[in-house]
Amino acid sequence: MGIDKSTLRIGGATLLERTVAILSELSDDVMVVGAPKESSELTVRLIPDDFPGCGPLGGIGTAVRHARHSFVLCVACDMPLLSAAALAAMANEPRDHQLLIPAVGDDPMTSAAPRLHPLHAIYARSCLAAIERRLHTGRMSAAGLTDDVTTRYLDERWFMSQTGGTSTLLNTNTPAEFEFALGMIERIAGEERRHSTDDP
Repeated sequence: MGIDKSTLRIGGATLLERTVAILSELSDDVMVVGAPKESSELTVRLIPDDFPGCGPLGGIGTAVRHARHSFVLCVACDMPLLSAAALAAMANEPRDHQLLIPAVGDDPMTSAAPRLHPLHAIYARSCLAAIERRLHTGRMSAAGLTDDVTTRYLDERWFMSQTGGTSTLLNTNTPAEFEFALGMIERIAGEERRHSTDDP
């Protein structure tokens, strides 16, 4: 992206501020791991990364280690279409697993294996030992954690039935992807405006 993605702005808020606002609707224990300086005004816990240089799995491990509840919802800060409804639906699923993770293909028309989304997932605190073992042995793949803990997968059909789509999983790694997301947000807002004017 060329800049800190968390500072990209949509309307009057940064991506990080939007993410924190959505999570604050769902939990009384919101924290930002590896928080940038620009987040100092946020009224949530700012937690330094306990595993610097270990990528997303290190951030997940830090969140799980410092969580005050038994299950931890972890999301990235570069998801402009993050949906409170989708996250709430995930949180309402049975807790018969250590990891609840979306497994959604990038293109449902292909036969490619679904892509896992470890930064839109729910982790039990009991995952911490497995996370730390992976980090200490240099296995940094966050998606690879599914091999070490009891895992339940949420496919595209689940997202369609619960929230109407998988756009909540979209993250932005390039300016073009961010512009695409902005266009989607504007289209969604336009549809909502049209529906509101059509209501009696």
